[in-house]
Amino acid sequence: MNGTLAIKLGDRLNGLTITVANNAAMLNGRVVAEREGERLPPGLRVHLVPVESEQAENAIHYAEVPVRNGRFEFGNIPPGRYWILAHPVSNEEAGKLPIAWNSNGRAVLRREAAAANRVIELQPCSRVADQVVRFKN
Repeated sequence: MNGTLAIKLGDRLNGLTITVANNAAMLNGRVVAEREGERLPPGLRVHLVPVESEQAENAIHYAEVPVRNGRFEFGNIPPGRYWILAHPVSNEEAGKLPIAWNSNGRAVLRREAAAANRVIELQPCSRVADQVVRFKN
């Protein structure tokens, strides 16, 4: 079973198993505005959203990284099929946990990603470089 576990300062856990697996993929690239000459908004992030519906509630299969100078980089991503999406984050959301860490956030990401339908398949141990993601204002 995969999922999220909240641990508070001073908590003790027994019987916890953490699985570390091989075969993670890496992905990097850049975000460009869909229309020539448009600027990217501040607080832009790139998200990987699992295409498989059975992973829809598995927060571990979502990933999010900030866009810096138009570029992004993911590491240690489980192999699989993902929708890739550039999504702006407001100033008040910027310091908070990743959007995919709650079920409402995952639902928003899945709707937007499915509508954009930009799919990337990451193979075990793959290194995908220079992926271009178009951001639509």
